[in-house]
Amino acid sequence: MHRCLKDISFVLSLGQKFQQLMYFQVKGEKWLLKLKLLILAVLCVLLGAFLVAYKVQGQSLTLTNVDEVCCAVGWKYFSGKCYFFSDDTNTWTASRDECLAAGGDLVIISSIEELDFLKRSKPGPGPDHYWVGLSDAVKEGDWRWLDGTKLNNTPRYWKGIEPDNWKGKNNEYTEGEDCSNMEISSSRFSLWDGLCDVQIAIHKRVCEAKVSK
Repeated sequence: MHRCLKDISFVLSLGQKFQQLMYFQVKGEKWLLKLKLLILAVLCVLLGAFLVAYKVQGQSLTLTNVDEVCCAVGWKYFSGKCYFFSDDTNTWTASRDECLAAGGDLVIISSIEELDFLKRSKPGPGPDHYWVGLSDAVKEGDWRWLDGTKLNNTPRYWKGIEPDNWKGKNNEYTEGEDCSNMEISSSRFSLWDGLCDVQIAIHKRVCEAKVSK
């Protein structure tokens, strides 16, 4: 995520310094007044250029959406973070690598409000499966988010008999299912366990990244 408001803050700080200079205007110093007016004109041009640049990105700088310009194209903003829903599928491990490469990590769902946002924001009408930052790879049955937080099972979000730690029809996956994906739509949500390093065509990913200030 880029430091979206840094340049504008710089221009505004220059404007404040200019305002301070105006208080020291001495009557009769016409050359100083002309210099200050010239500086003001330059600042106006710079600020206008920044505003146009953000407009080109499809955003307008208002109090209601000023933080939204901090998310990269294709990411969605919520409560200080940016979220990305992928179209492609991959393994849990490879999906996490993709999120890390983009400056984030697989999503950690830490509140009902965040879950509601994800349900509202999921592309398309029907339910889809997305890898999330939840695993019991360290200790079987001890499901924890990537930040070390233990999964709260109240309410219980596991689908049916999940997690069942399936190891394949012939026990070929000896490690079992140690990584979690969510089945999500605008009206439903459930967790499944899955094989971390076996690609299944239905598993996409949701990345999240904190907004840089």
